[in-house]
Amino acid sequence: MTDETLLIAELREGSKYAFKKLYDLYAARLYAFGLRYSQSREATQELVEDTFVWLWNNKEGIREVDSLRPILFVRMKHFLLNSYRSKLRSPQFKTYLDCQEMIGTDTPDKS
Repeated sequence: MTDETLLIAELREGSKYAFKKLYDLYAARLYAFGLRYSQSREATQELVEDTFVWLWNNKEGIREVDSLRPILFVRMKHFLLNSYRSKLRSPQFKTYLDCQEMIGTDTPDKS
Protein backbone atom coordinates (compact mmCIF):
# COMPACT_ATOMS: atom_id res chain seq x y z
CA MET A 1 0.00 0.00 0.00
CA THR A 2 1.29 3.45 -0.90
CA ASP A 3 1.13 6.51 1.31
CA GLU A 4 -1.62 7.95 -0.88
CA THR A 5 -3.63 4.73 -0.68
CA LEU A 6 -3.47 4.97 3.11
CA LEU A 7 -4.52 8.62 3.00
CA ILE A 8 -7.48 7.72 0.79
CA ALA A 9 -8.56 5.00 3.21
CA GLU A 10 -8.29 7.46 6.11
CA LEU A 11 -10.18 10.12 4.12
CA ARG A 12 -13.02 7.67 3.55
CA GLU A 13 -13.22 7.33 7.33
CA GLY A 14 -13.45 11.12 7.76
CA SER A 15 -9.84 12.02 8.61
CA LYS A 16 -9.26 15.76 8.33
CA TYR A 17 -5.53 15.11 8.51
CA ALA A 18 -5.70 12.86 5.43
CA PHE A 19 -7.82 15.46 3.63
CA LYS A 20 -5.22 18.17 4.37
CA LYS A 21 -2.39 15.94 3.14
CA LEU A 22 -4.27 15.16 -0.09
CA TYR A 23 -5.01 18.87 -0.52
CA ASP A 24 -1.31 19.64 -0.12
CA LEU A 25 -0.49 16.94 -2.65
CA TYR A 26 -2.91 18.03 -5.39
CA ALA A 27 -4.02 21.65 -4.94
CA ALA A 28 -1.07 23.24 -6.77
CA ARG A 29 -1.35 20.79 -9.66
CA LEU A 30 -5.07 21.39 -10.02
CA TYR A 31 -4.50 25.13 -9.86
CA ALA A 32 -1.91 24.99 -12.66
CA PHE A 33 -4.24 22.83 -14.75
CA GLY A 34 -7.21 25.16 -14.20
CA LEU A 35 -5.26 28.34 -14.83
CA ARG A 36 -4.37 27.16 -18.33
CA TYR A 37 -8.06 27.24 -19.20
CA SER A 38 -9.68 29.91 -17.04
CA GLN A 39 -6.97 32.61 -17.11
CA SER A 40 -8.36 34.00 -13.86
CA ARG A 41 -6.44 33.34 -10.69
CA GLU A 42 -9.44 33.99 -8.45
CA ALA A 43 -11.80 31.81 -10.49
CA THR A 44 -9.23 29.02 -10.65
CA GLN A 45 -8.70 29.11 -6.89
CA GLU A 46 -12.47 28.87 -6.37
CA LEU A 47 -12.64 25.88 -8.73
CA VAL A 48 -9.84 24.13 -6.84
CA GLU A 49 -11.69 24.76 -3.59
CA ASP A 50 -14.93 23.48 -5.16
CA THR A 51 -13.10 20.33 -6.22
CA PHE A 52 -11.91 19.66 -2.69
CA VAL A 53 -15.31 20.47 -1.20
CA TRP A 54 -16.73 17.91 -3.61
CA LEU A 55 -14.08 15.41 -2.49
CA TRP A 56 -14.93 15.89 1.18
CA ASN A 57 -18.67 15.63 0.55
CA ASN A 58 -18.23 12.44 -1.49
CA LYS A 59 -15.43 10.80 0.50
CA GLU A 60 -17.51 7.78 1.55
CA GLY A 61 -18.26 6.92 -2.08
CA ILE A 62 -14.65 6.82 -3.23
CA ARG A 63 -13.63 3.33 -4.21
CA GLU A 64 -10.35 1.88 -3.08
CA VAL A 65 -7.89 3.38 -5.54
CA ASP A 66 -4.16 3.95 -5.56
CA SER A 67 -4.41 7.59 -6.58
CA LEU A 68 -7.00 10.37 -6.52
CA ARG A 69 -5.32 12.11 -9.43
CA PRO A 70 -7.72 10.95 -12.18
CA ILE A 71 -10.77 11.58 -10.00
CA LEU A 72 -9.69 15.08 -9.00
CA PHE A 73 -8.64 16.16 -12.49
CA VAL A 74 -11.88 14.92 -14.07
CA ARG A 75 -13.88 16.71 -11.39
CA MET A 76 -11.84 19.90 -11.93
CA LYS A 77 -12.48 19.62 -15.68
CA HIS A 78 -16.22 19.38 -15.04
CA PHE A 79 -16.12 22.44 -12.81
CA LEU A 80 -14.16 24.34 -15.49
CA LEU A 81 -16.71 23.40 -18.16
CA ASN A 82 -19.62 24.37 -15.93
CA SER A 83 -17.96 27.70 -15.21
CA TYR A 84 -17.41 28.33 -18.91
CA ARG A 85 -21.03 27.42 -19.72
CA SER A 86 -22.38 29.74 -17.05
CA LYS A 87 -20.32 32.60 -18.47
CA LEU A 88 -21.73 31.95 -21.94
CA ARG A 89 -25.26 32.09 -20.54
CA SER A 90 -24.71 35.26 -18.51
CA PRO A 91 -26.55 38.45 -19.48
CA GLN A 92 -23.23 40.31 -19.71
CA PHE A 93 -21.95 37.89 -22.35
CA LYS A 94 -25.17 38.22 -24.37
CA THR A 95 -24.84 42.02 -24.21
CA TYR A 96 -21.22 41.69 -25.37
CA LEU A 97 -22.25 39.49 -28.30
CA ASP A 98 -25.06 41.89 -29.25
CA CYS A 99 -22.58 44.79 -29.17
CA GLN A 100 -20.07 42.86 -31.29
CA GLU A 101 -22.82 42.07 -33.78
CA MET A 102 -23.81 45.75 -34.02
CA ILE A 103 -20.19 46.81 -34.51
CA GLY A 104 -19.70 44.16 -37.19
CA THR A 105 -22.80 45.18 -39.15
CA ASP A 106 -22.29 48.93 -38.88
CA THR A 107 -18.90 49.02 -40.61
CA PRO A 108 -18.95 50.90 -43.92
CA ASP A 109 -18.59 48.87 -47.08
CA LYS A 110 -15.30 49.68 -48.84
CA SER A 111 -16.26 48.57 -52.34
